[in-house]
Parts: sequence; structure tokens; C-alpha cells
Amino acid sequence: MPSKNSDMAKPETDEKEVIQVPPRPSKASLAFASSCFPCLPLLPVSAIVRNMRASLNRGMIDADAAAIQQLPHIPAELLGKMAAMIVDGKDLLNFGLACKRFVGAMKYALGKRINGITIYPRFANMKAWLEAVKDPHVANLVHSITLLAEGLKEHEYGYAWAWEDLQIWAEINPTDMDFEIMRTIDAAHAQDVDENGAFIISGTYQKMLTTLLERLPHLTKVTIRKLAPGEQIPGWSGAKLFKKLSFFHARLDTRQIYYGDWQYDTLHRRVTQYQDEFGELVSEPHTGPQASFVDDLLAAVLTSGTNAKVSFMPIPK
Repeated sequence: MPSKNSDMAKPETDEKEVIQVPPRPSKASLAFASSCFPCLPLLPVSAIVRNMRASLNRGMIDADAAAIQQLPHIPAELLGKMAAMIVDGKDLLNFGLACKRFVGAMKYALGKRINGITIYPRFANMKAWLEAVKDPHVANLVHSITLLAEGLKEHEYGYAWAWEDLQIWAEINPTDMDFEIMRTIDAAHAQDVDENGAFIISGTYQKMLTTLLERLPHLTKVTIRKLAPGEQIPGWSGAKLFKKLSFFHARLDTRQIYYGDWQYDTLHRRVTQYQDEFGELVSEPHTGPQASFVDDLLAAVLTSGTNAKVSFMPIPK
């Protein structure tokens, strides 16, 4: 009879533990790792990968032997800097899939990357921000945000009038092809305003901005800015078509045609005041209080209780 201190006999088996081996790293990823950690030779790492793949080709791999050959420990600070150097968003997400420590580095890089960048008044953009800062590890790294104080807006006199005005003061002579492209841009803009305009004029932007401010406990600065000449709000299909115009240049100023501050009725949650073709203000019966970007911003700041300082940048010329 075996003693209590002796090991129990284990049944013999020919089966070995099989380990899933990751795909071979690309030359780009190896070069990237080399640039991040020049003091760490890549030869042992690549040798491990070759050995593992060779073992896999034989059908199985010895778990105990694989455990002996491990990657060198990488300090968390270097992992964070490594993640911060990844430019492509998909690559950054894939980086975070490696292990829990890489997830932490990815969150660090994400928090640093979104700190201070512009938040556009579009549902998709605001939703992406709220998803990112839902994680406190990311939210705690955001100390500054920038808000764009205007959105997509139809010109009160129409697209044709607005384009003609631009042709006069910018001294441009569109071709027949240009007019076709301009009409395509106009149609894309009108469709986007129709489909996504409710995000602003229903008060949803104000609510989501309030939630965003509430999720940023270390926020110290909120910068408000307007579009610069030639800048387009990303996300609508017409924004990429301007480069096809024969008279296009980097500072082609179409801000007055497609963008502007908003005004909506906070009671009815829609537009109840507007200018007619003669520039006269028209108000519907029983019009409620009106709100613009500044009103939405003020309401979000007060409701969220943020202590961040709000500053307004001069309008770019």
C-alpha cells in the first residue's frame, strides 16, 4: 500500500497537452518591437516562434518545454509607450487582445490619444467617446477635450444661392463637372441633415455631452472652437467630394454653405423659429425657449457638476 506521503500513481497516457500557437509575427511587427525595445534582441523570440511552429507541424507541442522559453518581462511603462506608438486603431485593438497586461497598455494609449482631440456634434462620434471613457482607466487619463461649436446646417437661402455667393467673393469659375459634383455634395448634405439633424435639435446632444462630462473626473479644460477654412466635419458622405472640384484648394471655405450654430425649441424639441427668404424671423405659435450650442454647453456643465474651465478660441480666418 502506498504511504500517505508518497505520490499517487498516475495512469500512463500517450496524449500530450496541445497549445494553440499564435500566427507568425510579421516583419513590420518585429521591426516595431525592435524600435521600441532596442536593448532586447529579437533573435530568441523569433527562435521560440520557429520552434513552436515546428512542433505544431509535428502535430503537438510539449507544454513543459514551451514554458521554459518565455518572452522577457516588459515593464508596464514600456508597454504603454509601445502601445502609444501604434497609429492604426485596429492594430491598437489587436494589440490589446494579446493578454491582460497588453489590455492595460492599450487603455493607457487610448486615454492619451483621445486627450484634447475634437468632439464633433454627431451621434456616432459622441457614442464612440462615451464607449471609450466608460472604462475608468481610460477616463482618468483625459484632462482636456475640445468641442466643435457648430454642426451640419442648411443655408437659409438654399444651396444655389450660397454657392453663387462663394463664386463671387472667392472668384471661382466652376465647370459643368464641378456643378455636378456640387449638386452631389448638396444632396448628401441635405440627406445627412434630414437623417441626423434630430440628434441636435431634440436635445440628445446636450444629454450625451452631460454624460460625457460626468465620466471624466479629472477633466480640467474644455476648449470651444469653430471650423477653420477648408475644414469639414467628418462622417457625412459629401465631405470627401470637395477634392474632386477643379477649383479645390486646402482653404476652400464652404463653412457658410454647410455649417453653422443650431437653434431649437427645448419645449417641443424641434425647430420652431427660422429665417425666411427675406431674412425675417418667423416663429410658430406657442414657441418655447430656444437653445443654441452655448445653451447646451451651459446646461451640460451645470448638470454634470464638472469643475473644468471652459475657454473659447477665436474664429479662424
